[in-house]
Amino acid sequence: MSGSKVFYVKHGPLARAEHLRLRWLHGRVPIPEVVAFEDPALVLADVGAPSLEAAAPAF
Repeated sequence: MSGSKVFYVKHGPLARAEHLRLRWLHGRVPIPEVVAFEDPALVLADVGAPSLEAAAPAF
């Protein structure tokens, strides 16, 4: 497991779909580490990058 102390937990059918996409992307592009997947819960390690939401201009 990574040295990251921040994790994101996702739950439900969208988490299942994201896990499938991450499995497909693995080795093709950099992706967050999948710490655990127990359908329908997905736990991802924080990648340490700023979020797109934080970078979005305020309206």
